[in-house]
Amino acid sequence: IYVLNTQGLSPENTFLGSGVQVESISPILDGFTSDWTPTGAGTTNADRVNEDDPDGDTTYLEAVAQDVVQLFDMTNLPGIVGGASVLGLIVSAIAKRQDSDHATLKFIYRENAVNTLIGPLGMPYDAYSSIKLLLTVNPATLNRFTELELNAAQWGFSLSNS
Repeated sequence: IYVLNTQGLSPENTFLGSGVQVESISPILDGFTSDWTPTGAGTTNADRVNEDDPDGDTTYLEAVAQDVVQLFDMTNLPGIVGGASVLGLIVSAIAKRQDSDHATLKFIYRENAVNTLIGPLGMPYDAYSSIKLLLTVNPATLNRFTELELNAAQWGFSLSNS
């Protein structure tokens, strides 16, 4: 399901048509930086977070310091029919804070060896919650994402106090 209104720029201000594809990509390998501490079964940090149904405290990653970065190589998009544009994507994580400080999560988009931080996004205290962010443009270029950019990029997150 997608919902648009008559506000904003094209094409987000009108019906997108019947040819819209929705695809899911997920972590497959640890990326350029892998500094979060893993817990549970697995051989890589990506193994701890790539399940379809989150397993709570069975496998997870933990950051005990601010600004510690975790990046992942992601699965490739399966192919965009007819060279159509990427109209948007939702970046998501399942996260919780374990202490009462005001730590936040920042998503990271890494393209051409440059990290672009997105956020901060609030995290609930002592309960897992889905944190999602809708992006309609590449945060590094401010243009629409291309399939090539998405397939070459790394995604991740960092713990922050800001």
